[in-house]
Amino acid sequence: MIICLPAATIFVFVLSYTGKPMEEFEKLSRHEFLKQIGIKGGALFAAYCMGISMTSCSVEKGVGTDDDFTIDISKGRFRELSKAGGWIKVRNVVVVRTGADSFAAVTSICSHEGENRIEYRPQENDFRCSAHGAEFDIAGSGKNKKGRKGLTLYQVNVQNSILRITLPKKSES
Repeated sequence: MIICLPAATIFVFVLSYTGKPMEEFEKLSRHEFLKQIGIKGGALFAAYCMGISMTSCSVEKGVGTDDDFTIDISKGRFRELSKAGGWIKVRNVVVVRTGADSFAAVTSICSHEGENRIEYRPQENDFRCSAHGAEFDIAGSGKNKKGRKGLTLYQVNVQNSILRITLPKKSES
């Protein structure tokens, strides 16, 4: 049996259980996250012995569930997006404010070798993987040989200070 919960469900549980803001958990590894909510070795071992495994439902390596998500750029670390050239990494997506009313969002997982090292370069208005130097334009297209596979570009809808990032849905086979 595989338990596959959307990230939103997990965060609602964590927020109600711990009372901590979501931003604190976005920077944690899976192990650190489980430690924070109190699931330690014994509980994980018990789940394993019962034949239950916890996994993520990923659309693309590392992106998370296929649920869209929202960001309020007037709050917390998301304020970085209140000015042109500002960028953040959230849920393995790099979100960039490219102009007064324009935003771009791409996967933070490099298509070259799968490293989660994509960063935005405001001076060049492009993306670069710090692992091996793959470069991508603002639309996610490769600019050099290592970036030739491109990056997945996500749709960003803006309403006031709320951004909605639309992730690709799983294809039904």
